[in-house]
Amino acid sequence: MATTTALPLEPATPERELSVPRPRRRRPGVATAMLAVYLLLAVALLAGTWLAAEPSWAGVDADAPLFAWYLRWTPFAVTHGHSPLFTDYLHFPDGANLMWNTSIPLPALVMWPVTALLGPLVAYNALATLALALSAWCAFLAIRRYTTSTVAAAVGGLLYGFSPYMLMQARGHLHLSIAVLPPLLLLIADEMLIRQRVSSRVLGAALGVLVAAQLLIGEELVAAGALVGAIGVALLALLNPSEVRRRAPHAARVLGVAVLVAVVLSAYPLGVQFLGPQRVGGLLQPRDTFVADLTSFVVPNDVELLPVLGRFPALDSAPYVGIPLLLLLAVSLVVLRRHRVVVLATLLGLVVAVLSMGPRLHLGGRPTSIHLPWRVVGGLPLMENVLPIRLMVFTYLLIGVVIAVLLGRALGARSRRWRGAGVLAVVVALLPLLPALPFPSTPARVPAFFTGAAVTRIPEGSSVLVTPYYELRPMLWQAEAGMRYRTRQGGVFTPGPYFNAPTSPLSSELAALDGGLAAPPATLSEAQRAPYLEALAAGRVGTVVVGPSPGSAGLARFFEVLLGRPPEVTGGVAVWWDVHP
Repeated sequence: MATTTALPLEPATPERELSVPRPRRRRPGVATAMLAVYLLLAVALLAGTWLAAEPSWAGVDADAPLFAWYLRWTPFAVTHGHSPLFTDYLHFPDGANLMWNTSIPLPALVMWPVTALLGPLVAYNALATLALALSAWCAFLAIRRYTTSTVAAAVGGLLYGFSPYMLMQARGHLHLSIAVLPPLLLLIADEMLIRQRVSSRVLGAALGVLVAAQLLIGEELVAAGALVGAIGVALLALLNPSEVRRRAPHAARVLGVAVLVAVVLSAYPLGVQFLGPQRVGGLLQPRDTFVADLTSFVVPNDVELLPVLGRFPALDSAPYVGIPLLLLLAVSLVVLRRHRVVVLATLLGLVVAVLSMGPRLHLGGRPTSIHLPWRVVGGLPLMENVLPIRLMVFTYLLIGVVIAVLLGRALGARSRRWRGAGVLAVVVALLPLLPALPFPSTPARVPAFFTGAAVTRIPEGSSVLVTPYYELRPMLWQAEAGMRYRTRQGGVFTPGPYFNAPTSPLSSELAALDGGLAAPPATLSEAQRAPYLEALAAGRVGTVVVGPSPGSAGLARFFEVLLGRPPEVTGGVAVWWDVHP
């Protein structure tokens, strides 16, 4: 395509142009081979879970049971005539609007055969493994547009798919570790704004489908992607003002088709979210908390192998880049200053990194009085519930682009000395990003009651109270029981907003007993029993199950006094049948 001014992301001449010579014809099978390589690396990383002596999940003892529940719920809802986007199997009888939660309905449908055959725990681990591999692979497909070297593009994909951000999210946030949206957005943006070879209808439809699909994976990335995309387009226009008028009509047509397709495909889920029952709204997470500390960019946390400069406590995501990689990025910007892909990627990555630091600068774990741009951006529509630190996923992709271009140039150098120096520089820069091993793995320890015949004594669809009350493990137990019963509990947001069940005298007492903050009563008067029984009645509880937990003995004693009879002990739990509060 002949142009008077070179644009980022466009094949170009070595001098002034922004990208790289037009890539040689790709050999068939290279992309497939790279997917296999990334998959093997992901399996190796999570080998501690796959080879564990007992059923376990990949990650820490946090949100995995929640996602295992979602993986079971969506197929169950489809086959039993329920909406997959709303449930009363949690927070019964009011229910929960799952579009206000991280319910991953699309991945749950894809993993349906695995869940049906092997259970939600295996499905969770398989999806956690695939998430890393697919994210890296999509980044490889996007980055290889900017370098003729397959090796360089593979390194860029590896940097993104196994970045500190991804390693942190793989510990329990499936809706974020399935991070295929950023690289696929880069591919579409490149075609929409620069190459403009694909029909606007085809490209717009692809973008609309991608947005609608991401909405059913993790809505937060949709909002973050729109923000980063808008900033990227603005920077592109500033760098190439003479091209805006010529390129804008095609881009506008693509966006028009994309909006139409996305709205049509997303009408039902968005209708459930904003017009359906149990709408949440408001701020779901505290402001100025999940932000990137300036120190955390150069001090690793526990997801990295090498404790360079100590360890920085991680909050939800890991923004670590490291001094060697920062220095190499600075060198890349100087050496490749005429390569506008590098310039654009560096500028956009820097802007996103600044946004990830939230509304004010944090240094060494403490907030300062220095205000940052997120103070304005966070007030925009759809942005209030985007956690700033999670924007770093886009920065890692852009770093992958820069490093791939630099490595591609080094590998293509005529001088063996320069080739060696370039490869060595990249290896040294990426070495601090090596993941800490073994990757965390948590034993599931599902009581036999929930997978055996005894659970079928619970009337199907009835309400059950399961302890520990405020933990997420009972959600895994419910999923392993095949959604046999409903429950008043659950780690989801409901109007308030509340996370988990609203507080009641009963829930407060159960939490205190399980935490060792109270002792079980020897007796209860009628006046003392009344609020507890009212809470059971509000949840229409017909069965009480005390599961294994630090305070299970005290909890069992409490219910024995409250219900006036001892439990049946079976399958590792204590059960009270036919509860009529």
